[in-house]
Amino acid sequence: VAMAYAEVSRPASGMEHYFSHIWDMRGLEFGTPIHLHGTQCAMGTLLTARLYDKLKTVKPDKAKAKAYVEAFCYEDWKQELRTLLGNSAETMIALEEKEQKYDKSAHPARLERICAHWDEILRIVEEELPTAAEIEAIFDKIGLSKDLSSLNVTEDLARKTFLATKDIRDKYILSRLAWDLGILEELWDM
Repeated sequence: VAMAYAEVSRPASGMEHYFSHIWDMRGLEFGTPIHLHGTQCAMGTLLTARLYDKLKTVKPDKAKAKAYVEAFCYEDWKQELRTLLGNSAETMIALEEKEQKYDKSAHPARLERICAHWDEILRIVEEELPTAAEIEAIFDKIGLSKDLSSLNVTEDLARKTFLATKDIRDKYILSRLAWDLGILEELWDM
């Protein structure tokens, strides 16, 4: 319904799908196991719900966010992407050349908008998204594993995948918000 209303697939293809896409890219590049897209997206949905649950406890800290972005080194990040995805990273790097989401001069305006609308952002998250507990209950009901190892994914790979989700498409998703807030790595580790 959401896709029909929007006339694009964007409402049904968010960060949960990006987990799957990255695991698929690694499979093609390095021969690592690839599982059914739906199964990988289900795990991505659970991981994403857990991250949104954590986001609900965050209070934006402008100084922290500004320091994080100032310290960010895109050259180092490109190398991280290449290590994670091999040649598949080049498409993501090329997208950034066009998109410029890491432009440090554009960050302050985004941060101001985020902070000005933080309560509204949290309200939408609360109203529109299921909690991790709700997703876990569905997994239990249908007998789907909640264990990353069932997909041959380690905790470290899942973390690195989350960090890279912000680079797949030109959508503003949770991992981009976390980057703008200066809590990208911290959100995973909370």
